[in-house]
Amino acid sequence: MIKKAPVNQHYVWRRYLEAWSKGKSKGKSVWCYRQSDKALFRANPRNVGSSRYFYRVEEFSDAEIAYLRDQAERSMTDAGRVLNRELVDMFTMVSDLRRQVAEHSLDGDEAAEMEARFLEAERGMGERWHWRFEEDGLPFVERLRQQDASFLSSDGKTVFPFCFFLAAQYTRTKQMRKAVRAAMLPHGLDLERVWSVESHLWANQIGLAILRHLQRTHVDLLVNEGPVAFITGDQPVINLRDSTHPMPEFYYPVSPDTALILRVVSEGQSISARSVSQLEVENYNHTIFRWSDDQIYGQEGQYLSSLAGLPKQSVKVRTWTIKTN
Repeated sequence: MIKKAPVNQHYVWRRYLEAWSKGKSKGKSVWCYRQSDKALFRANPRNVGSSRYFYRVEEFSDAEIAYLRDQAERSMTDAGRVLNRELVDMFTMVSDLRRQVAEHSLDGDEAAEMEARFLEAERGMGERWHWRFEEDGLPFVERLRQQDASFLSSDGKTVFPFCFFLAAQYTRTKQMRKAVRAAMLPHGLDLERVWSVESHLWANQIGLAILRHLQRTHVDLLVNEGPVAFITGDQPVINLRDSTHPMPEFYYPVSPDTALILRVVSEGQSISARSVSQLEVENYNHTIFRWSDDQIYGQEGQYLSSLAGLPKQSVKVRTWTIKTN
């Protein structure tokens, strides 16, 4: 029996959104404001921040596979290149198998079964890859929600799963997919077609950069004890720095009362927690709104409506120019 891929695939992690939910088990719901039709509604986290077969991998041409292999070699480190090669091999495997099968004459039933297997693999492999990141990241996110970021001072082996998890939350979204549409590729290639794989290459690049710079990163844990809660959006990890800056300053709200900032400094690591004012919370919330593609989430629906009524200056999203040295 062919294992079916999940149809509803989240580009915002469902268990992450549950921090903003009210209710228990299947009755959990978050407030969501959808900007495309100005709709405010309560929804189970299962039903927002997702799309039908969002991570489906294309059947790649020879030129597209060659492009992805070339991109895999552009990592700044040997470890990054090895990891990238393995990723490209894994995500292009079905395309290679299709070519091999096409060289043989299969009867109708055999051909239909093979095609069904290939299709489910293409639909599901990206979703399952992100599931691995989510499982690795969950213990770290739970510690951050307890306002404990001390794990970021651990050795690289301990903390690298969180670095790659955070990078994946930045690159996996619909907003990032839209941002790459304007990019020009050689030989008329369409970046949107290869983004299902290239997004992982950029996540690797960013994850390695976060890990490499941790020893000179200021870790700021923001504690919100005021009347206005942190919100999140369908681009949950954002860069607070201008797009021209060579290094990002990542902001990641993990609950209505806690958020994380990672900022690279000239030297030395520091980890601190500080209370934030209502004005700071409002500024961070508005930045999350500006970075969002279509949806923002929170505990108070009326607040989301009011926020969405403010001017939304566009953000220049930057995905692929993060230094690793």
